[in-house]
Parts: sequence; structure tokens; C-alpha cells
Amino acid sequence: MMKLEIMGNRRTFIKTAALLGGVAALFGSGRPAAAKPKPSLPKPVESNGGYRLTEHIKNYYRTARL
Repeated sequence: MMKLEIMGNRRTFIKTAALLGGVAALFGSGRPAAAKPKPSLPKPVESNGGYRLTEHIKNYYRTARL
């Protein structure tokens, strides 16, 4: 008989935990947060579209020599 009481208590605990977890999830997501406006992105700088040899690229070429 003792083992049946323990199993019953475990089952009751698990059922209650599952029920409370579901209720918490339901109420936790009940109201969405207010949307904040996104800051506008800066306009891209227009370039002539050609290849530019910058310091970064020069450094890459210098370190990639075989």
C-alpha cells in the first residue's frame, strides 16, 4: 500500500506541474509588447562602382603572398 501512495503523489505532482506550466505559458504570452519604430538606416554613399585599392585590401595582398 505504501508504494501506491507514493506513485499517486508523484502523478498528482506531475499533473499539477504540467497544468500550472501551461497556465503560466498562456498568461505569459497573452499581451504582445508595443512595437518600437525602427531607426531609419543611413542612405548608402553612391560610388563610381569601380575597384578601389584600400589599406585593408593592400594588407590582404601583402599577407596572402605565397
